[in-house]
Amino acid sequence: MNKPDIKNSLKNRILVLDGAMGSLIQTYKLEEDDFRGTRFKNHSHPLKGNNDLLALVRPDVLKEIQFELQKEVLNLKKEINMLKPKSRTSKTVIAKKNSKN
Repeated sequence: MNKPDIKNSLKNRILVLDGAMGSLIQTYKLEEDDFRGTRFKNHSHPLKGNNDLLALVRPDVLKEIQFELQKEVLNLKKEINMLKPKSRTSKTVIAKKNSKN
């Protein structure tokens, strides 16, 4: 099977890589208390699985995942921009060719 020519593709277009953030978060086996932290300790509804809350109560998890993703992508030696769309469940990584423009 032939591998795609990423370097050539970057000359002509932007490549979008889905980081599968939700799947990566699941590998941490977080429990209800991880999503509550002290900030939402007394919240009336279950919060487990609300990954957006991790930015407030467990930023260490998100930083570690982002660091690992960036390490992998930087092995491609390309400029990386990470965007957080206004969506609860997705994170998009856009890789583009380095340029001086």
